[in-house]
Amino acid sequence: MSAQHTQGPSSTVKDSLTAQYTPEFMASLEKDIEAAKRDVRKASEARAKLGPECSRAAITSANAKCARNAEYLERLYATKDRAKEAIAKVKGGAA
Repeated sequence: MSAQHTQGPSSTVKDSLTAQYTPEFMASLEKDIEAAKRDVRKASEARAKLGPECSRAAITSANAKCARNAEYLERLYATKDRAKEAIAKVKGGAA
């Protein structure tokens, strides 16, 4: 095993991670998460307001919109988790 593998990420990897996960990127990601939360809530509320007189198509569409918004929110959280892990690796390798 080479010394490079035991000492953490190389400077090239650190530079690329630092460039990719800037504070601006993380702030933008937080804004996207908040917007996605609002979208999920609004879609859920709209679905709940559908009465028994609604067509099957309207209910199916509302369910699909809720699911699509929830999946997008999950992807955003996954991106945030990956970014935090990458930043932690870089900081841990620098210590």
